[in-house]
Amino acid sequence: MLPGAPRVTYTSSEIEYDYGPQSIHLIFSKIGDPRIVYRQNTQSCEKAKELAGKITTGAKNLVQRTDLPLAWDRSKELTKNVVTNGVDRTNDFVRSSIIPIQNAIRSLPGVAALTADPEDRAKRARDTQIRRATEKMEGLNLSIPTNR
Repeated sequence: MLPGAPRVTYTSSEIEYDYGPQSIHLIFSKIGDPRIVYRQNTQSCEKAKELAGKITTGAKNLVQRTDLPLAWDRSKELTKNVVTNGVDRTNDFVRSSIIPIQNAIRSLPGVAALTADPEDRAKRARDTQIRRATEKMEGLNLSIPTNR
């Protein structure tokens, strides 16, 4: 402990011994891991924190007196609106331009015979996987030749 008579402050989780420019904090956690924190120039630090808080509050009040928060909110809303409508219009354009191309391709002779429905594609994919798995299993079951 430091020499002199400290001002002692108790809370539920710490004890502070304030000696003016210096202080000692005994911090007790709920899991039983006490810590000791030594601080220098606590009065000047507290004054600096208080001054910083006042400056921050003053700056926030100054900004609130202006139209900056309203302009910020309006610009966010406008940007969101422009992006959303741009995506919607692009989607509409792509959809409307693809339909004539699809219809033209479908009208070509022989295209209907070359296109498969999703059920046939799934069946072919399943058959391919079964064939590959069977080939792999046959490759694993090869016998090893011996000298006898």
